[in-house]
Amino acid sequence: MKPDEFLNSIYLGDRACKAVVLDGWNGEVKIQMNLGTPITPNGRQITNHAC
Repeated sequence: MKPDEFLNSIYLGDRACKAVVLDGWNGEVKIQMNLGTPITPNGRQITNHAC
């Protein structure tokens, strides 16, 4: 699988991908995402939160 195909296959929900590290030496892929929008159990967005 090519890197762009792999990235397009990952479901992030309401989050965004900030960085991707392909470490061939150690055979690792690291993906950094934002925290998204916190939502309470009743579906309201929390607007006053620390990231």
